[in-house]
Amino acid sequence: MPLQQQGPWQGNDLTIDKSWIKNAFAEKIHSIDWEHARTDVMPFLGKVDKQGLEVWSDDFFTKKLTTLIEYLE
Repeated sequence: MPLQQQGPWQGNDLTIDKSWIKNAFAEKIHSIDWEHARTDVMPFLGKVDKQGLEVWSDDFFTKKLTTLIEYLE
């Protein structure tokens, strides 16, 4: 049974599978301005946590997505 969605997918009969997850997440990852995202969250983090923001990039999150998809297989 497809999910009944709200928001941008409302009215679409979606079947959520690995392919959909991979494509939807990849599209979102590539749409984000990572420099801007780092700047947005930096004021809310402590010194140690701020260091972790240095790795935020398309490449970093695409690799994380690949790991997730491999886990789902």
